[in-house]
Amino acid sequence: MLGTTAPGCTSKAPPPRTAQEGRDEVDFSALPAPDNRAALHDLNLRQRRIVRRAQASCGAIEESALGARGCIISFTDAEVAKREDPRLEAFHFALPPRWRYNTERPHSVAMRVHRYVSGSESASESASE
Repeated sequence: MLGTTAPGCTSKAPPPRTAQEGRDEVDFSALPAPDNRAALHDLNLRQRRIVRRAQASCGAIEESALGARGCIISFTDAEVAKREDPRLEAFHFALPPRWRYNTERPHSVAMRVHRYVSGSESASESASE
């Protein structure tokens, strides 16, 4: 998918890194402290706003849900990278993939983002929310 844009995706952003490439390059120490709920809340709002824009931009894709999902992932990763904000990038890639591109995630997922980085809680555990 690297270097391609899903059909109908209007994103003009440069080709994003793959999710794994992005995660491998992220400095997770840029995340705010676990008890800094205001900063985590702000990052959650900013990241969700990017995902909502991706969903709106990619919404014209009717070929398949998979095509739209690929566009949303590509658009979102590119927009996060374009911001050049280490905290936002760390927050984005710390989220489990199930919730990273989903604006309907529970607020508690964002507040526990440190657990996903440290591995003390897996993405499958968060799916039970």
